[in-house]
Amino acid sequence: MKLSKNKSLYYAIAMIGFTATSGQILLVREFIVIFYGNELSLGVILANWLLWGAIGSWALGYLADKIKRRIGILALSEILLAIMLPALIFAIRTARVLLKAQPGELIGFLPIVAFSFIVLAPFCAILGFLFSLASRMFPSSKGAKQIGYTYILEGIGASAGGLLTSLVLIRYLNAFQIAMIIGSLNLLSATSLRLFLGKRKSIKVFFRGIIALLLLINLYLLIPNQSILLDSIKANSLESKSLSLRWGMLELKESKNSIYGNLAVLGSDETFSFFSNGLSMFSVPNPSSAEQTAHFAMLEHPDPKKVLLIGGGVSGSLAEILKYPVTKVDYVELDPLVIELAEKWLPKEHLKPLSDPRTTIVNIDGRLFIKRTKEKYDIIIIDLPEPYTAQLNRFYTIEFFKEVYDKLADNGIFFIGVISSANYLSDDHQKFLHCIYKTLDSVFPDIITIPTDDQMLFISCKSNGILTYDQQTLSNRLIQRDIETLYIDAYQMPIWLEPWRVKSFAERIREPLDVKINRDFQPVSYYYDMVLWSAQFSGSKIQSKYKDIFRWISNINLLWFLMPIVIICTALFLIGNWKSSIRRDYVLLAIMLTGFAEISFEVIVSLGFQILYGYMYYKIGLILTAFMIGLIIGSIIMTKIMDRLKNDLSIFLYTQITVCIYPLILLLAFYIFRGEKAYFLGSNIIFPFLPVIAGFIGGFQFPLATKIYLKYKTRVGQVAGMAYGVDLIGSCAGAFLVSAFLVPIIGIPNTCYAISIIGFLVLILLIQSYYRH
Repeated sequence: MKLSKNKSLYYAIAMIGFTATSGQILLVREFIVIFYGNELSLGVILANWLLWGAIGSWALGYLADKIKRRIGILALSEILLAIMLPALIFAIRTARVLLKAQPGELIGFLPIVAFSFIVLAPFCAILGFLFSLASRMFPSSKGAKQIGYTYILEGIGASAGGLLTSLVLIRYLNAFQIAMIIGSLNLLSATSLRLFLGKRKSIKVFFRGIIALLLLINLYLLIPNQSILLDSIKANSLESKSLSLRWGMLELKESKNSIYGNLAVLGSDETFSFFSNGLSMFSVPNPSSAEQTAHFAMLEHPDPKKVLLIGGGVSGSLAEILKYPVTKVDYVELDPLVIELAEKWLPKEHLKPLSDPRTTIVNIDGRLFIKRTKEKYDIIIIDLPEPYTAQLNRFYTIEFFKEVYDKLADNGIFFIGVISSANYLSDDHQKFLHCIYKTLDSVFPDIITIPTDDQMLFISCKSNGILTYDQQTLSNRLIQRDIETLYIDAYQMPIWLEPWRVKSFAERIREPLDVKINRDFQPVSYYYDMVLWSAQFSGSKIQSKYKDIFRWISNINLLWFLMPIVIICTALFLIGNWKSSIRRDYVLLAIMLTGFAEISFEVIVSLGFQILYGYMYYKIGLILTAFMIGLIIGSIIMTKIMDRLKNDLSIFLYTQITVCIYPLILLLAFYIFRGEKAYFLGSNIIFPFLPVIAGFIGGFQFPLATKIYLKYKTRVGQVAGMAYGVDLIGSCAGAFLVSAFLVPIIGIPNTCYAISIIGFLVLILLIQSYYRH
C-alpha cells in the first residue's frame, strides 16, 4: 500500500508540471488571439503568469508545513485545476465583450495588464502553491532532497506536457477538448490520492462523487463535434458558443488551430475576412489592396518574368501578378492551413491562380526559402503584416534585405508595404517608417516611396535608373501590357503619384532622425511598431504616460540598464559587511538571477534560431524541450550527490560562474554558426544542444541552493516556496523585459553581456558570503 501511495504522489507531482506547461501553452494562445500579439502583450501575459506562481509559492508556501491533511488539499487542488482550465478559456474568449472591443480592434496596454492579471490569479497561484506542498509531502527523502526530487518530477511532467500539447494536441483538437484531457488527467490523479485520505468515510464518498461527476462531464465534452450525437446541439457547445462571443456580431465560418497559431474565417457568402491570432490578415474581395501590392512593383520593372511572392497569395495579389506575361511565380506561405481554409470557403474563381501552371506553392518559412533558393528573381514581393512581433520583424532587417538583394536579377525590384495614413504622419509613425527606409537605404542604391490611401509602399531596386515616379511611363506600361484593373488606372494613379504629395511624404520619411537600423540581433523595428501601437491608446492621462515611457525607454543603452543594478549590488555588498542576515539571502538572489537568465536564454535561443535558420515550429518545440531535459539532468545529478558534498557554497560559486560564462558562449555560437555552410551542424546539433546546457545549470543550482538555505530555515515547505518563488520572480522579470525591451533596444549581444555582468555582480556577493561564512 505504501508503494501505491508513493506512486500516486509521484504522478500527482508530475501532473503539476504537466498542467502548468500545457495550460500555459493553451491559455497564452487564447490571450494572443484576443490581444495584440506583440512582444509586449506576450511579455505581460507571461509575467503575470509567473508573478502569480511566485505569489502562490512564496505566500502560500508558508502554509505547506502547517497543513495536516496535505493529501486532501493536493487532491482538492487538482480538482480545482481541472474545473478552472476550461473556465479560463471561456473567460478569455469573453474579453472583447467585457472590454467592449470589436473583433479586430486593438486593445490597449492597461486592459491587457489588468485582465490577464485578474484572470490568471487563481490558476497560477494554485500551481505555485502546489510545488511547496508537494516538496513537503515527498516520500522517502528529507530536507533539500525532498525539494530536489519534486523539482525533477515537475520538470518531467512539464517536458511531457510541452511536447504533447504543442506538437500533437493543438494539431488535432480544439481548446476545450485539450482542456478536458488535461482536466481528466488531474482528476485521475485526484482519484488515486483519495484512497489515502484517512478513515473518514464521508470525505472519501464526497471526493468520489465529485471526481466521478467531473470525469463524466469531461468524457461528454471530449466527444468530437462531428459526432452524430452532438450535431443537434453543436451551436450550444462550449467551443462554438465561446468562439461566437470572441467574434461578436460577425458570422464565424470556421476557426481552426495549426502549430503556427489560430486562423479564423468570418463573413458572408460574398465577403470573407481571414484573421490570424485575432488580427486581420486580409479580406476577399479587396482588389484595392491586392492591386497596390502587385501592380506598382510589376509596372516599375521594364520586363518582369520571374516573381517571388511571400505571403498574400490567396488575398488576390497572386491573381494580379499573373495578369502579366510572367514565366514563373513562386508563392511562399508558411502555414498550409491558410490555403486549406481558402480552398474551403473562397469562390472557385478566386482560387484559379493557385492552380495556374506558372505558380509554384511552397509551404516553408519565407526567410528560409530566400536562404535556400538558387533562383534569381526580377521581382520579390513581401505581402506580410507589419513587424509587430520578433518573428515578423525578421522580414524587415538589414540582413534579410541583403539576402533579398542577392536573389534579385541585375535590374531586380523589391517591394514591401506597411499600413500608413493618406495625408498625415505622426512623429511615432514617422520614426517607424524612417526605420524601414533607413534599413533599406543601407542595402539598395535606389528607393522610392509611394503613399496610397492606406499604405506606404517601399519599392527598391538593385540598379539605378530603373525606378520612376513618372505617371505617364507607368500608365503606358499598364496599357501596353493590356492589364485590366479597378483601382490602379489612369484616374487613381495621378492622385497617388501627385508630385507635391509624393515629395512631402518622402521628405518626411527621409528626414534625418536618431533612429537605429533594424537588425537581426537588434530588432528595433518591432519596438517602434509597439510605440506606434501604444500611441493609439493615449486618450487618458495614464495611457499617455506609458506612451511617453515607451518613447523614453527607446533611448536606453547598456550602461543605463546596468547602472541601477550596480548601485543595488554595491549597497548590498556594503550592508553585507556588517549584517550577516543579508548575506544569507544572497543565495536567493542568485536563484532569482538564474530564473531571469534561464528565461532570457530561452527567448534568445528561440529568436536566434529563427533568425539564422528560419521559423520551423517543430524545432522550436525541440529547443524548449531540450531546455527541460537539461534541467531534469542537472537536478537529478545534484539531488543524488548533495549529501556527499562537503562545501556546498564553494560548489554553488562554480555554478554561478557558469551563469556568467554561458551567455558569452551563446553569443559566440550565434556568430560561428550563422553562415549557410554551418546550417546542418548549427540547426540540428549545436542549437538544440545549447538549451540543454542552460537547463542543466538551472537544474543543478536549484536543489543546491535549497540545501544551503535550509541551514538557516528548517521548514521544507517554506524554503521550497521561497526558492521557487524567487526563481519565478526572476523569470517574471525576464519574460517582461527581455523580448519586449532589451532585445529590440540594446540588441541580443548587449543583452547577453548584461546577463553576464549581472551574474558577475551576484558572484561577488556570493564570494563575500563565502569568506565571511
